[in-house]
Amino acid sequence: MKHTLPVLLLALVAAPAFADPPEISWFTVDGGGGTSTDGTIFLSGTIGQADAGRLTGSPFISVYGGYWGAASGAPTCPADFNDDGFVDDTDFVIFASAYDILECSSPLMPLDCPSDLNDDTLVDDSDFVIFVAAYNELLCP
Repeated sequence: MKHTLPVLLLALVAAPAFADPPEISWFTVDGGGGTSTDGTIFLSGTIGQADAGRLTGSPFISVYGGYWGAASGAPTCPADFNDDGFVDDTDFVIFASAYDILECSSPLMPLDCPSDLNDDTLVDDSDFVIFVAAYNELLCP
């Protein structure tokens, strides 16, 4: 019985060393969201926080994640469809493809219709005028 107390104390001290280390699991609450419009009024919303950063699957699809900032406003360079900091020939090819489709409601149109630069649900001559102005500047602000 003489050795019982030291063995018990050693077991109590050594037990935490063999336990699993503390862990905080990473997860997100992705609740989706979207934009709704009647052609005049636009409403965008989401719930939770999408995974932070830029996710892309093609030149036509760009998904940005993270918190919406109250002061972020509109994109500073909406005609830069591939997000390389320039409005150049690559962006023109993307714009021309959307221009050929015309209606943002078409299933062939890229997600969120980014080439609809005036938000009228069409990619038409009005958008082309806006695109050409950005194309002439080349560099995004």
